Amino acid sequence: MTARRIRILAADIIGYWRLMGEDEADTARAVRERREAAQPIVANLGGGIVKTTGDGACLGFPRLSQRSNTRSRSRSDHQTLDMNSPSSPKVR
Repeated sequence: MTARRIRILAADIIGYWRLMGEDEADTARAVRERREAAQPIVANLGGGIVKTTGDGACLGFPRLSQRSNTRSRSRSDHQTLDMNSPSSPKVR
């Protein structure tokens, strides 16, 4: 068996439980939209989704530069989504 190193990126939603209490359906929809938007970004940069939770995701990458590029690209894309929906959850 060979050991492999991966670089991890973890993300979650700011104020997730508060938002779920205010509007569960809208918050769940917004989280789904962001996961769907992130999947091709992660795949194009050579990474994969290791695990997801209610409001978070753990992503793995073989190289540090791929993780950094995904973080920058994902934040930019999610900020665009956030601007289109002022009540939507913010990704950090």
